[in-house]
Parts: sequence; structure tokens; C-alpha cells
Amino acid sequence: VSALFFAFTALLGGAIFGIYSLFGLDYTKELSAALIILPAYAVIKAVRETVRFIYRRKEVVSLQYPVKITVAGVTVEATAFLDTGNNLYDGDNPVVLVSSSLAQKFFDGGHKFAIKKLPVTTVGGTLFLPSFTADKITIEREGEKPLEYSGVTLCAAKSGFGTGTDVILSPALNGLLGQKAAKRAQSGL
Repeated sequence: VSALFFAFTALLGGAIFGIYSLFGLDYTKELSAALIILPAYAVIKAVRETVRFIYRRKEVVSLQYPVKITVAGVTVEATAFLDTGNNLYDGDNPVVLVSSSLAQKFFDGGHKFAIKKLPVTTVGGTLFLPSFTADKITIEREGEKPLEYSGVTLCAAKSGFGTGTDVILSPALNGLLGQKAAKRAQSGL
């Protein structure tokens, strides 16, 4: 703990000295001493946001899985994110969201399969998005047997998901939620 304190103190002092040198301010003046709180606040805020970003990214990576999706004989590999808040269903069937760029790969080459419009209600209103049924989805899990599902509804979202993934999995897929993710889902995180 003391090493962290000294490191943070050195970082803060160096940042303040650097800012004052950059702007040519004299840090021995009374006004400069009073304004020292501003660069200190900026450095503390930056460090705090960096730590938050690292921990959030760690949580996102722990819920990512490599997947293989087969539709009409076309198999595509992607990275999927388990969204514990994905409560989208097509009747009794859980829905897996795919990016429009990934969905396009199934349409390329003139493959034929049934497409329907699935109503998706969001904060902004109800959208009708194209959906179709996957022949098979295989979800790889580190150190465990892969999970395979057939007949899962895929819904093409209009944009990417921003987390480096092209697939948003449903927590309703049995066996996918590990103990850690299940606790997170129950606590609402």
C-alpha cells in the first residue's frame, strides 16, 4: 500500500510540475499554489477512469466466447459476448443477436433460408429486425466441453456491438452461464 501511495504521489507531483512547466507558470507564487488543485483533480480523475476502464474490460473479456454458427450450410466463426441482460425471445426460443456484417456472410452466395421480421422493443420504441434460424451454434469454453445448440433464432442488429464482438448470446442458452456469470446476472450487474 505504501508503494502505491509513493507511486501515486510521484505521478501527481510530476504531472503538476509538467503542467506548470508547459505553460510557463511560476509555482512559487501564491495564486499558483491555490490553483494546484486543478491539475491534481485532473490527474486523479484520469487515473480513476483508467482503472475503471481496465476492470470493465476485464469483465467483458471474461464473458466472451469463440463461436461457430452454421446457417444453410455456411459456417462462420466469430467472437460472442454473453449479455446477461439479453431477454429477447422468439416465442419460447431465446434469440442470439448478430451484427449486420456477420449476418451478411450467410446471405452471400445466394443461400436460401426463411427470413422473418422479429419485433424488438427498446427504449427508443419497437423495431422489426430480420431474423432467421441457425442450423447449429457451437460455443467454445476454455477447459470445458463445447456447447452445441440447434434451431436458435438469430436476429440481425443494425450496427456493431462496440466490444469487439459480432454476436450477443442469450443467458437462456442452458449451461452457458458459469457460476461467476450466474451470480453477476442475479445481482443485476
